[in-house]
Amino acid sequence: MRGAQDAGRLTRSARPTGLAPLGWTSLALSLVLGLVVGAAAPAEAQEAPEMSATRQLRRASLTLLGRGPTVEEYEALLAHPEAERRAALEAFVADALEAPEFRAQVRDWGEEYLGVPGYRGALNTHTYQFDGALSMVPRPCPAGTLHEGRVGLLRDNASVTEEYGQWIGICDDPSAPIADVEPWWAPGTTVPAIGDVATENRVGVNGEDCGDGRASFRGHEGCGCGPNLIYCAQRPIEQEGDYYRPESMRRQVHEEPARLFEHIVANDRPFSDLVLGDYTVATRTLRMAYMRQARMTPDNAFMDDDAWWRAYAASPESWREVPIHDLHPQLLAERDYRFDPRTDAGRPRGVPAAGVLTTIVANEAWPRERVRAANWLRAFACREFAPPASDVAFPPYERDPGREGPCLHCHQLIDPAAMHFKRMFDAGAFIAGATEAWSIDGRVSGATFRLHGHATGSMIADTLMTPVSQAQLDANSDARFLDFMPPGTRLFGVEGHGTIGPLGFGQALVESGELDRCAVRRAYQRFVGRDLTPGVDDARLDALVADFVASDRDMRALIGAITLGDEARLGI
Repeated sequence: MRGAQDAGRLTRSARPTGLAPLGWTSLALSLVLGLVVGAAAPAEAQEAPEMSATRQLRRASLTLLGRGPTVEEYEALLAHPEAERRAALEAFVADALEAPEFRAQVRDWGEEYLGVPGYRGALNTHTYQFDGALSMVPRPCPAGTLHEGRVGLLRDNASVTEEYGQWIGICDDPSAPIADVEPWWAPGTTVPAIGDVATENRVGVNGEDCGDGRASFRGHEGCGCGPNLIYCAQRPIEQEGDYYRPESMRRQVHEEPARLFEHIVANDRPFSDLVLGDYTVATRTLRMAYMRQARMTPDNAFMDDDAWWRAYAASPESWREVPIHDLHPQLLAERDYRFDPRTDAGRPRGVPAAGVLTTIVANEAWPRERVRAANWLRAFACREFAPPASDVAFPPYERDPGREGPCLHCHQLIDPAAMHFKRMFDAGAFIAGATEAWSIDGRVSGATFRLHGHATGSMIADTLMTPVSQAQLDANSDARFLDFMPPGTRLFGVEGHGTIGPLGFGQALVESGELDRCAVRRAYQRFVGRDLTPGVDDARLDALVADFVASDRDMRALIGAITLGDEARLGI
């Protein structure tokens, strides 16, 4: 608790440059204390008496910190004369918003807000969705062998194909290549290696790219773990794929959206960065998940020589801000990148990065573009999708759920959003049509088999989600990946600007005002306890949204203000 000399000040130091200089006290006043009291308050709010200062303290503590006040916090509040207790409460809230416990509450809220399911895969810990990230795991030569303890990609069964590793007999071969290799997971140290792992091969015996090897075996004969073992995992597959280990890759892949949510709120970044940002937060393990997925595209072989992992030597498990483009070359830094596959020759360089919208976990957990769109519309536009009433008449359904049949009740909104998510494929880190490896024009094999089957079955010509003609598809089958709203297509009344990919969806969401209205409603629900219902609470909602936008979408300031607002004081 701050001293009495600080009571009444709800200011915060070290605000990021570029944010509106809106002080806590003025924000609280304009948001809730004077602007919307009375006319916008429900009848029970106008009649209910204000709670005591100690009850207000308890409510603020439970809401912001997830715990009740301590005895010392109660005593500090009651030590103030009654006329000064309001200022003391404001000081408590200001301190609470800086506390580690608040960050934990925000992270939990982020899980709820975004609603991204756990990264659990389809069958086991190394299903095809996750194989590029888990990659290969070297194991040591057995005790008693000539090269005891040296690690390689070894197999015990001599009859198994060479793709599954070298015969373990190499451990007793005095002519076997050996070396001490610095691994990406422990910079400054070395791992004793043998065979193909020791030679750090990048090319297999038949000329294959070792970096695009999959699953828990090496993929190509003669391939090792690459330079600094970057094609291999630091832990056994069963540990790296364990959802319940905080240090595991799968767990950290799942945590990324909520961690980014926490980072944005706790550091007063614009809340819109969740869908517009060109950065995320990542540990060394999470970053490796992105790097392995990106490296599955042969065009990204240059990544082998980037020793990014050295920067994490001191704190490998810290969640630090990083440009998304540094994680994956096809997630672009440009904010207005355009490419029209109907008319532009060649291939797009990728899609612009877009905060949580381009995370691995969200695009794998929601593996189809319409499912992604529906869930992001729920999270960021407060839209819920339910069947229409039975007595509503619709045009007969033939081929387009966005324009025909009862499905258009939902798909007339879902499909314009869904078109932005077409290129995010498989584990969410392959960009369909952006490179020759992930085109459906050429030979179909491996992962592109799934891409081909889905794209040709769901992205149908001359539909709301795929507004391309059959002639255009015949000329370029990748034209079905058109992923921006062409003229005449609107989302929330906003016509797209041509930006491709999920960022185009984020731009329309912000420009329409839907992101702001939904954010205010969800914050009010979380920290006051009730929703602001459109048509009932419009005056209060409009005022809160206006000030939220004026504060450069500072969610922490909004939380502080509504925690001290009139309805919170009345216990509504």
